[in-house]
Amino acid sequence: MKVTHKIETHTQAGEPVIRFTVENSSGACVEFTNWGARWITAIVPDADGTLANVLRGYEHISGYLHDTYYMGVTIGRFANRIADASFTINGKTCRLEANDGLNTNHGGYSGFHQKIWQWEELPDGIRFRLNSPDGEGGYPGNVCITTTYCFSEKNEL
Repeated sequence: MKVTHKIETHTQAGEPVIRFTVENSSGACVEFTNWGARWITAIVPDADGTLANVLRGYEHISGYLHDTYYMGVTIGRFANRIADASFTINGKTCRLEANDGLNTNHGGYSGFHQKIWQWEELPDGIRFRLNSPDGEGGYPGNVCITTTYCFSEKNEL
């Protein structure tokens, strides 16, 4: 298994957006980026054994910086919509970022899809980590998230 990475572009804030490639001995590979811990390509054999990318996505990694469809991304703190961008827990109302009309969708503007994640290479993949502090996007509590992608010689993710 071969794991490589390279800087493809930068965020508006100047943070490097990295493409990670995990390739097996047959040449099949999967690719990810630290921008939202996204899965961006899966180049695997088709029905005729020809290697082809079977995931929909953007031609260039910079397309993901402006993605409004959440393509391949790790969603959070909440997947789906929260009505009126608020909820009550233990008698306390939490006001969230309204990024979908009056609602919050997929964590709001501070969602995990809008973050550069820390990373580490594994022998057969990549592990992404993100810390979301108390109050970020209006959500209570500190949250530490790990997303791990591993690829096999059998083209299993």
